[in-house]
Amino acid sequence: MNIKQDEVVIKQNEEKLLKVLDIYRKRPKEAQFSAGDEFSLADLSHLPNT
Repeated sequence: MNIKQDEVVIKQNEEKLLKVLDIYRKRPKEAQFSAGDEFSLADLSHLPNT
């Protein structure tokens, strides 16, 4: 598509994404579901992305 990519912005957003993914990786060790031990709307809102 010949769109110029800003490598600095890409790198910054990759770092942000890694922080979020770390939270998603750690969460199952703390609780069974996103907002605690029971299935809730928080789980439904994240379900399509997983």
